[in-house]
Amino acid sequence: MFITSILKPDVNREPTYDSSHPNINQYYKYQCTCGESMSLYLPSYVGDYQDREDILGNNNSKTIREHFNLRHDNSLINGWPKFRVEICNNCKTQYLVYVAVFEPANGWFKIVPQGITQIIAF
Repeated sequence: MFITSILKPDVNREPTYDSSHPNINQYYKYQCTCGESMSLYLPSYVGDYQDREDILGNNNSKTIREHFNLRHDNSLINGWPKFRVEICNNCKTQYLVYVAVFEPANGWFKIVPQGITQIIAF
């Protein structure tokens, strides 16, 4: 299911996006295996995401949790895990993207890209 890891989780990684400064670091950029530049619009992960149980089907939930070293209880200690499959426009390679979202106060979000892994097409 997982092929190449572009970004691996790091509990010490600082948030890339902070909604209290909405015009700074809205995008996280990485490179596809084909060389195409890709970017994640981080604010969109607040409302447009799936949980690990839903993103690749409930039968893959445990595999996703283990791959990204997530806690069993979905604790907020390392942020709330949110997932999306991103597709390269050039070669159609699919990536499972995991971001951790923190909400220090109501409506204030900090987002940390924590995992980008190439996956077998679903």
